[in-house]
Amino acid sequence: LSHDFGTVVTGFASDQQTFTITNLGVGYLTLSPSDIQITGENAANFILTNLSGTISIGASESVTINISFAPQSSGFKEAFLQIDDNLELVRNSSARRAGERNHHTNNREIHSLPLSGKGFTPVTHSLPYYEDFDGLIVDGLPEGWITTHANWGVQSTNYAGEAAPEMVFDWNPVVDDYCLLLSPHFNTTGHDEILISFNHQLSYISGNY
Repeated sequence: LSHDFGTVVTGFASDQQTFTITNLGVGYLTLSPSDIQITGENAANFILTNLSGTISIGASESVTINISFAPQSSGFKEAFLQIDDNLELVRNSSARRAGERNHHTNNREIHSLPLSGKGFTPVTHSLPYYEDFDGLIVDGLPEGWITTHANWGVQSTNYAGEAAPEMVFDWNPVVDDYCLLLSPHFNTTGHDEILISFNHQLSYISGNY
Protein backbone atom coordinates (compact mmCIF):
# COMPACT_ATOMS: atom_id res chain seq x y z
CA LEU A 1 0.00 0.00 0.00
CA SER A 2 1.16 3.56 -0.70
CA HIS A 3 -0.31 7.03 -1.06
CA ASP A 4 0.22 9.44 -3.97
CA PHE A 5 -0.65 13.10 -3.31
CA GLY A 6 -0.63 13.91 -7.02
CA THR A 7 0.67 17.17 -8.48
CA VAL A 8 0.94 20.24 -6.25
CA VAL A 9 2.28 23.69 -7.13
CA THR A 10 5.58 24.47 -5.40
CA GLY A 11 5.12 26.78 -2.46
CA PHE A 12 1.63 25.43 -1.76
CA ALA A 13 0.33 22.46 0.25
CA SER A 14 -2.17 19.78 -0.67
CA ASP A 15 -5.24 19.04 1.38
CA GLN A 16 -4.48 16.98 4.45
CA GLN A 17 -4.93 13.23 4.07
CA THR A 18 -5.98 11.20 7.09
CA PHE A 19 -4.19 7.97 7.95
CA THR A 20 -5.68 5.52 10.44
CA ILE A 21 -3.59 3.40 12.80
CA THR A 22 -5.56 0.44 14.17
CA ASN A 23 -4.63 -2.07 16.84
CA LEU A 24 -5.53 -5.42 15.29
CA GLY A 25 -4.23 -7.40 18.26
CA VAL A 26 -5.46 -8.21 21.76
CA GLY A 27 -3.10 -6.13 23.91
CA TYR A 28 -2.54 -2.39 24.22
CA LEU A 29 -0.57 -0.62 21.52
CA THR A 30 1.44 2.30 22.90
CA LEU A 31 2.50 5.13 20.59
CA SER A 32 4.18 8.46 21.25
CA PRO A 33 4.78 11.29 18.76
CA SER A 34 8.42 10.23 18.42
CA ASP A 35 7.25 6.80 17.20
CA ILE A 36 5.63 8.37 14.13
CA GLN A 37 7.71 10.28 11.64
CA ILE A 38 8.30 10.91 7.96
CA THR A 39 11.65 9.69 6.71
CA GLY A 40 13.62 9.72 3.48
CA GLU A 41 15.56 12.18 1.36
CA ASN A 42 12.43 14.21 0.54
CA ALA A 43 10.81 14.05 3.98
CA ALA A 44 10.82 17.87 4.28
CA ASN A 45 8.25 18.04 1.44
CA PHE A 46 5.62 16.27 3.56
CA ILE A 47 3.94 17.83 6.60
CA LEU A 48 2.92 15.53 9.44
CA THR A 49 0.25 16.51 11.96
CA ASN A 50 1.27 14.10 14.67
CA LEU A 51 -0.20 12.83 17.93
CA SER A 52 -0.38 15.40 20.70
CA GLY A 53 1.09 12.97 23.23
CA THR A 54 1.64 9.34 24.15
CA ILE A 55 -1.46 7.16 23.83
CA SER A 56 -2.47 3.54 24.41
CA ILE A 57 -4.78 1.96 21.84
CA GLY A 58 -6.86 -1.02 22.94
CA ALA A 59 -7.81 -3.97 20.76
CA SER A 60 -9.72 -2.88 17.61
CA GLU A 61 -9.30 0.78 18.55
CA SER A 62 -7.84 3.38 16.17
CA VAL A 63 -6.14 6.73 16.10
CA THR A 64 -5.59 9.06 13.15
CA ILE A 65 -2.82 11.34 11.94
CA ASN A 66 -2.79 13.78 9.03
CA ILE A 67 -0.23 14.39 6.28
CA SER A 68 -0.10 16.98 3.51
CA PHE A 69 2.30 17.37 0.59
CA ALA A 70 4.08 20.73 0.27
CA PRO A 71 6.74 20.46 -2.45
CA GLN A 72 9.68 22.82 -2.10
CA SER A 73 10.86 22.28 -5.67
CA SER A 74 9.71 20.73 -8.94
CA GLY A 75 9.85 17.01 -9.62
CA PHE A 76 8.83 13.68 -8.13
CA LYS A 77 9.16 13.41 -4.36
CA GLU A 78 9.07 10.24 -2.29
CA ALA A 79 9.25 9.69 1.44
CA PHE A 80 7.98 7.18 3.99
CA LEU A 81 5.52 7.35 6.84
CA GLN A 82 7.32 5.34 9.52
CA ILE A 83 5.52 3.96 12.57
CA ASP A 84 7.56 2.30 15.31
CA ASP A 85 5.23 0.32 17.58
CA ASN A 86 5.58 -1.97 20.60
CA LEU A 87 4.34 -5.06 18.78
CA GLU A 88 7.07 -7.28 20.20
CA LEU A 89 6.50 -5.95 23.71
CA VAL A 90 2.76 -6.63 23.61
CA ARG A 91 2.12 -9.88 21.77
CA ASN A 92 -0.25 -9.78 18.83
CA SER A 93 -0.70 -5.98 18.91
CA SER A 94 -0.12 -4.16 15.64
CA ALA A 95 -0.61 -0.84 13.93
CA ARG A 96 -0.75 -1.50 10.24
CA ARG A 97 -2.36 -0.82 6.92
CA ALA A 98 -2.47 -3.88 4.65
CA GLY A 99 0.48 -4.31 2.32
CA GLU A 100 3.01 -2.16 4.19
CA ARG A 101 6.66 -3.09 4.58
CA ASN A 102 7.80 -3.75 8.12
CA HIS A 103 10.75 -5.13 10.06
CA HIS A 104 11.77 -5.65 13.66
CA THR A 105 14.38 -3.70 15.59
CA ASN A 106 15.15 -3.61 19.32
CA ASN A 107 11.99 -5.57 20.18
CA ARG A 108 9.78 -3.13 18.31
CA GLU A 109 8.29 -3.27 14.85
CA ILE A 110 8.73 -0.53 12.24
CA HIS A 111 6.01 -0.11 9.61
CA SER A 112 6.82 1.88 6.50
CA LEU A 113 4.24 3.36 4.12
CA PRO A 114 5.55 4.96 0.88
CA LEU A 115 4.38 8.53 0.22
CA SER A 116 4.81 10.33 -3.09
CA GLY A 117 3.86 13.48 -4.95
CA LYS A 118 5.02 15.72 -7.75
CA GLY A 119 6.06 19.33 -7.32
CA PHE A 120 5.14 21.65 -10.16
CA THR A 121 6.49 25.14 -10.82
CA PRO A 122 4.16 27.00 -13.19
CA VAL A 123 5.52 28.59 -16.34
CA THR A 124 5.21 32.38 -16.43
CA HIS A 125 3.83 33.79 -19.69
CA SER A 126 3.88 37.29 -21.08
CA LEU A 127 0.75 39.04 -22.32
CA PRO A 128 -1.09 38.81 -24.64
CA TYR A 129 -1.77 35.09 -24.25
CA TYR A 130 -4.04 32.80 -26.25
CA GLU A 131 -4.85 29.11 -25.75
CA ASP A 132 -7.08 27.07 -28.08
CA PHE A 133 -6.03 23.60 -26.78
CA ASP A 134 -5.09 22.57 -30.32
CA GLY A 135 -2.77 19.60 -30.79
CA LEU A 136 -3.47 18.04 -27.39
CA ILE A 137 -4.44 14.43 -26.79
CA VAL A 138 -7.83 13.60 -25.26
CA ASP A 139 -7.85 14.30 -21.51
CA GLY A 140 -4.55 16.16 -21.88
CA LEU A 141 -3.58 19.59 -20.57
CA PRO A 142 -1.53 22.38 -22.14
CA GLU A 143 1.98 22.86 -20.81
CA GLY A 144 1.92 24.82 -17.59
CA TRP A 145 -1.74 24.07 -16.78
CA ILE A 146 -2.74 21.89 -13.83
CA THR A 147 -5.98 20.61 -12.29
CA THR A 148 -6.99 19.68 -8.78
CA HIS A 149 -9.10 16.74 -10.02
CA ALA A 150 -9.12 14.39 -13.00
CA ASN A 151 -12.54 15.66 -14.14
CA TRP A 152 -10.86 18.29 -16.33
CA GLY A 153 -9.38 17.39 -19.71
CA VAL A 154 -9.30 18.24 -23.40
CA GLN A 155 -12.03 16.68 -25.55
CA SER A 156 -12.58 16.69 -29.33
CA THR A 157 -15.87 18.62 -29.05
CA ASN A 158 -16.92 22.20 -29.79
CA TYR A 159 -19.91 22.80 -27.50
CA ALA A 160 -18.52 26.20 -26.47
CA GLY A 161 -18.87 27.48 -30.03
CA GLU A 162 -15.30 27.51 -31.34
CA ALA A 163 -13.43 24.85 -33.30
CA ALA A 164 -12.56 21.58 -31.56
CA PRO A 165 -10.84 20.64 -29.33
CA GLU A 166 -11.89 22.32 -26.08
CA MET A 167 -11.38 21.97 -22.35
CA VAL A 168 -14.22 20.02 -20.69
CA PHE A 169 -15.21 19.43 -17.08
CA ASP A 170 -16.93 16.05 -16.70
CA TRP A 171 -19.30 15.28 -13.83
CA ASN A 172 -17.85 11.78 -13.49
CA PRO A 173 -16.31 10.86 -11.11
CA VAL A 174 -18.56 12.69 -8.67
CA VAL A 175 -16.52 14.96 -6.40
CA ASP A 176 -17.79 16.97 -3.43
CA ASP A 177 -15.11 19.63 -3.69
CA TYR A 178 -13.87 22.61 -5.66
CA CYS A 179 -12.54 21.23 -8.96
CA LEU A 180 -10.07 23.80 -10.25
CA LEU A 181 -8.45 24.25 -13.64
CA LEU A 182 -5.36 26.40 -13.11
CA SER A 183 -3.73 28.33 -15.92
CA PRO A 184 -0.04 29.22 -16.00
CA HIS A 185 1.19 32.35 -14.23
CA PHE A 186 1.24 35.60 -16.19
CA ASN A 187 3.62 38.50 -15.97
CA THR A 188 1.38 41.56 -15.55
CA THR A 189 4.19 44.08 -15.13
CA GLY A 190 3.32 47.31 -16.90
CA HIS A 191 -0.39 46.50 -17.22
CA ASP A 192 -3.01 48.51 -15.30
CA GLU A 193 -5.96 46.54 -16.69
CA ILE A 194 -6.30 42.96 -17.92
CA LEU A 195 -9.12 41.57 -20.04
CA ILE A 196 -9.85 37.85 -19.69
CA SER A 197 -12.32 36.32 -22.13
CA PHE A 198 -13.35 32.75 -22.90
CA ASN A 199 -16.18 30.85 -24.57
CA HIS A 200 -18.11 28.36 -22.49
CA GLN A 201 -21.22 26.23 -22.32
CA LEU A 202 -22.80 24.94 -19.11
CA SER A 203 -24.80 21.72 -19.43
CA TYR A 204 -26.76 19.65 -16.96
CA ILE A 205 -26.91 15.86 -17.30
CA SER A 206 -30.69 15.95 -17.74
CA GLY A 207 -30.71 18.97 -20.06
CA ASN A 208 -29.17 22.37 -20.70
CA TYR A 209 -29.36 25.37 -18.38
